[in-house]
Amino acid sequence: MDKNLLVIFYTDPSREAKPLLKSAIGTEKTQAVCEYLVETVRTVADGLPFDKAVFYDGPVTTEDRWDDSQYVKQPQSGQDRGERMQNAFTWAFSAGYKNVCVIVTDCHGLTSEIITRALEFLDEGGDAIIGPSKDGGYYLLGLNRVYPELFVEKSWDSYTLLDDTLQDFERLELQYGKLPVLVRINEKRDLPARLRF
Repeated sequence: MDKNLLVIFYTDPSREAKPLLKSAIGTEKTQAVCEYLVETVRTVADGLPFDKAVFYDGPVTTEDRWDDSQYVKQPQSGQDRGERMQNAFTWAFSAGYKNVCVIVTDCHGLTSEIITRALEFLDEGGDAIIGPSKDGGYYLLGLNRVYPELFVEKSWDSYTLLDDTLQDFERLELQYGKLPVLVRINEKRDLPARLRF
């Protein structure tokens, strides 16, 4: 077992909500955008040398796009995003991993270099690393152990999420790093040129 684990929080594109995007471009095109983003993340993750796990927002599926020989598969559990993330980190550390990064699948521009950099930062003694998103949230959170304060009393779909989390890092006196700012696709204006309809 590798000491590093990449956790992918996955929602099937056919079940992805994205109400603002759907109202602008329609359900079918929204699903096509989500499909493209998921496939991009899968391609990036497939090439990484770390252990990998997919946490499903819905039924766990075998023999799907996530190769069963490469990915451990688990259901997300919890009442909100914070509880689901905390439970995923808890599961990973309980399984013996030393450094864990959780990523989402609706972010444009995520690369293998960004993920590798995050895990290297933790390998080198960092406590936490975050990938800020342009909407004020984040697309990646990496930790060397569970810090429960990071997952409670947060507005998960709010532009304050990143700042609130960084304030927690400061209060906890964590040695933390920040990755490049990327765009999570939630509405039409977030779409890169290649995905505009």
